[in-house]
Amino acid sequence: MNMNNNLTNITIPESVTSIRAWAFKDCINLPSITIPDNVLCISGDAFSFMRGRFTKLILSPKTRLIQRGAFVLCNINELIIPYNCETLFEKGAFTKCSINMVKIPKGYKLLRS
Repeated sequence: MNMNNNLTNITIPESVTSIRAWAFKDCINLPSITIPDNVLCISGDAFSFMRGRFTKLILSPKTRLIQRGAFVLCNINELIIPYNCETLFEKGAFTKCSINMVKIPKGYKLLRS
């Protein structure tokens, strides 16, 4: 799907456990993506350079790793980290990313690589 400017909607199947590098890179007309609960890892550059605006990016409690550069140059209106989420955000996972609001549950422990 890399560099597919005609893509305007997608739902990733529940069977997917990782989103690989460059899976949605440069898909500039894709306003939202439904990330299923079974996704454990979002690889570097998976959503980079999309430049569109995600209305919401809701992480799954099962997501364990968001690699460096996963959301480079993305615009995210609202990033929601669910309760009991134990995600490791690698340094630079959201480099040059515009995020308007981050919702973090009470008691969340920030893990850094």
